[in-house]
Amino acid sequence: MSDYRTKRELGEGRWDKILKKRMVSLSVADNYDDAKEEWIATGRVWWGHADAAPDWVTNTSNGRGKCLCGHTVVYHFEITNTENGNVECVGSDHINTYLIIRAIAEEHGVPLDTITDEEIQQWLKERVNSLKAVAWWEENGENFEKMFNRVKEIDLHFNVRNTNDWYWDNECSMSRRVTKIRKKGQGEFGTPNYKMASIVWRWNHPDNPKNQRDKYGYPNELLMRDLSYLFVTSKPLIEGLEKYKQTIEETKALVAQRRIQVAAEKERRRLEREERIRLRNEQWERERPAREAAEKIRQLKLKKEREEREARRLEAERIKSIENERYLAAHHDDFEHMCSYYGMPAFDSSFGNTPQEINFLADIKIQLSKREMLSNRQIQWLKDILLTKATEKQMNYLVSLGYKDTESFETMTRRQASNLITKLKREKDDSMD
Repeated sequence: MSDYRTKRELGEGRWDKILKKRMVSLSVADNYDDAKEEWIATGRVWWGHADAAPDWVTNTSNGRGKCLCGHTVVYHFEITNTENGNVECVGSDHINTYLIIRAIAEEHGVPLDTITDEEIQQWLKERVNSLKAVAWWEENGENFEKMFNRVKEIDLHFNVRNTNDWYWDNECSMSRRVTKIRKKGQGEFGTPNYKMASIVWRWNHPDNPKNQRDKYGYPNELLMRDLSYLFVTSKPLIEGLEKYKQTIEETKALVAQRRIQVAAEKERRRLEREERIRLRNEQWERERPAREAAEKIRQLKLKKEREEREARRLEAERIKSIENERYLAAHHDDFEHMCSYYGMPAFDSSFGNTPQEINFLADIKIQLSKREMLSNRQIQWLKDILLTKATEKQMNYLVSLGYKDTESFETMTRRQASNLITKLKREKDDSMD
């Protein structure tokens, strides 16, 4: 036979024998081995408290308070015969049989011989606990709800622990310490140092996966002890909480009023600032014609000053250029000796293309006339002016202008050629006039 026969079989005791006999008498089969196959536990349980029993208890063979075997019971487990529909009750001692195994097997669709003792005990525990919860609530529920509803708010306010973290309460405009629900009590109950674990956390807090409401359906003794104590001592705590809440609301109101005042002052300053800007803009527009006229006069004055300054500069350069040309045309022995020293021709103003070059050549002649040495930079610029050979294009252009001394092209520098081209073009232009 299957293993279930050795798990929860009825024995040969007095009440077991009576139960076997009565189950057979109420079955289709005429022997226990076959008769027990007809019976199954329905899962309905009733606790024999003072209230009226349900019909499926009172209509059984032995009625309320009795097992089918005749033994007195507290818990009534309904069983039914699947062949003829008879309904009876057995106690917790006799429900631990094949009746439960068959119920579990049919409920989960598994073979009978796979049902374990643990599954049987769990089946019983769930139904008995559920029944105890119902019975407890019928007897204590109203009082519990009264006490819990009175203390739940002060519980969440006082039964907390302080952390080292702070947060900014914008409504109160202050830093406040972060608190967390006290999940574990500290100290000895009833002493001044006792710190109670939160009632709400233990009973029905949604963040507590093991809260007693969902796990058991009713509170345990420790929770009831703490709840009763908190209820009895709640009056000063409620008064303290109400005073605290009033202080918080007054602080919020003051902060809100202050913010309204600040906002109003800020708006006033904004309007004043906008008005000042508007008036300033209007004045700016009124003064625009005079300002633009004054600016035009100033620009004309600056232009005139720039033109006069430029004219003075050009005149000074012209005068200096004339003086430098005169100086460059004069004979100086020391100058010529120094030119030979540097391997350069004794130059005059004709070697310069621009007033700047003529002035540079004059400065160099002064320096050489004093037998002063030249810097590398000065030498390089002199070479650029004096020694760079005339290009073929320049020589061809000179020929087209009527220049006859083509032999001089061998030694003619680019600067000399440029000066000759300018001179010949000017002479040609003058002759045409």
